[in-house]
Amino acid sequence: YYKTLKNAFDKINDGTHKGNISITIYGNLTESSTALLNASGTGSASYNNVNIYPVISGVTISGSIDGPLIKLDGADNVTIDGRVNAMGSSTDLIISNTNAGTSSVTVNFENSAQNNTLQYCTVRGGGGSNANGTIVLGTSGININNKVDNCNVTNNGTRRSRCIFSTAGTGLTISNNNLYDNWSNTIECSSVYLGGSVTESSVLNNSIYQT
Repeated sequence: YYKTLKNAFDKINDGTHKGNISITIYGNLTESSTALLNASGTGSASYNNVNIYPVISGVTISGSIDGPLIKLDGADNVTIDGRVNAMGSSTDLIISNTNAGTSSVTVNFENSAQNNTLQYCTVRGGGGSNANGTIVLGTSGININNKVDNCNVTNNGTRRSRCIFSTAGTGLTISNNNLYDNWSNTIECSSVYLGGSVTESSVLNNSIYQT
């Protein structure tokens, strides 16, 4: 039993838990610093996959961090699934970074993170800049085959300019999401920004709107 997602990630990073790993969420989690998961093979970390999902409806992972709330730092084969027991079609997990700083990000796949999925979650962020987003699918390394699917991506009360952002990736999939209420009247805005070295990626069947 761990009180935060960071505590669980730390125990994967130090090799306490190995192989096929499931992290089940039984209640609200408050993160005081970035929940960072290293790549398997970094230090003592040794895992095949990590599956994260709630076992009850309406739980939240939240924190106020001028940086990523959750960061997969080169981590591969990680699924964050907001459905109860990873079944059905209900969005039952909220992930929210309440910080309005320019570096705030809610979920970040970075440094050659591969084959990761974020699905059926409500993801909230505020502040930031036009050089990042609520969800960042890589600004460095070759981030491959990462997916955001069936998520609600919006603000936490403070609007930001971008919902999903990437400048370094290939095979990214952004599908079936509601991307809404992102806006700035002072800097460039976009619900999805794929630039830099992003190649062979798909953006399909998303709803983009203001309420």
